[in-house]
Amino acid sequence: MRHSSSYSFDNPNPREIAQALSSQIGSLVLAILPAGNRYRNEWKVGSVQGEPGNSLSVHLSGAKAGIWADFSADMRGDALDLVAACCCAGNMSEACKWACDWLGWSNNGLSSSSRSVPVQRVSEEDIKKREQKEAEDKKKRILAARAMWLSAKPLTGNCPASLYLRHRGINLKEFHHIPHALRFRDDCWCSETQCETPALVSAMFLPTGQHVATHRTYLERDASGHWIKAKLKSAKKILGPFGGSFIPLQKGSSGKTLSKAAPNEILMIGEGIETSLSVAWAFPNIRVLAAGSLGNLGSIQFSENIGRIIILADNDENEQAKKTLLRAAEKLSNGGKRRISACWSSKGKDFNDILSAR
Repeated sequence: MRHSSSYSFDNPNPREIAQALSSQIGSLVLAILPAGNRYRNEWKVGSVQGEPGNSLSVHLSGAKAGIWADFSADMRGDALDLVAACCCAGNMSEACKWACDWLGWSNNGLSSSSRSVPVQRVSEEDIKKREQKEAEDKKKRILAARAMWLSAKPLTGNCPASLYLRHRGINLKEFHHIPHALRFRDDCWCSETQCETPALVSAMFLPTGQHVATHRTYLERDASGHWIKAKLKSAKKILGPFGGSFIPLQKGSSGKTLSKAAPNEILMIGEGIETSLSVAWAFPNIRVLAAGSLGNLGSIQFSENIGRIIILADNDENEQAKKTLLRAAEKLSNGGKRRISACWSSKGKDFNDILSAR
């Protein structure tokens, strides 16, 4: 069965085709990017190649329906551009023919054997089943993330996770309060080593206060007996749908949760736990958060009470990282309604390098 549309043209132009595709974007992404997942109003996937991930986002409804961006490759466009990138190696002429066939219009002589990928038909029932399964899987991952954190022990200031941070120049005993979100487990499963491994375990919350993911930093002892970040390919991992969440490290002078932040409050946020904790130590009266990753920084949707955000940026010379930082700042500005600034460490890669060097 072909997809029907309110449009019907013998020779539609690219703009008309893009509009028609946008009106059925939910079905389109399932057809050409089936490995993706829905997050709020967006379809998330790794890239135009279609692998699982979060770098490519497609708006599913509203005025931006069909608009997409692949942040890892600095690619973006409308629904027709998406078809071209995913199915036709960037060839817009072929993309128009592919799209017309998918929409049920004339394919202008394009044979099925000449397409880059086959046209897939997705029924509304299939879409509902897919969304239901995604919702169930998301709930399971959230519950697993919460269980991992709840089974961990609060930091004491002398546990291996606290000693790891102290070795990085961060003495939690010098804080007014040890961050509640940080805990320690000596038996955290590591898929890379296939065994239980000590880890700093950190809860990640949405601005509404919902615990949706858990970040872990795997630890080991070095030759001198100091606790350090484990020498793994991926020593830091996150369990759960963490997009838009953060690790709360310091409430600042208000002492209130983020959802009850004072009007025009200033907030500092960094990528990693260590660099953010370093700044929290230096500025005990400021609210400080960690995003867990640079890519997640711009996904956090703060309330309008937050009047200014200071990004604790890493000294990263990678051009893609610079572009990601600029996009994050633009998103966090809330359409220019919020003041955004960034600051960099005067030495080393990040602010933790200053404390580590003491």
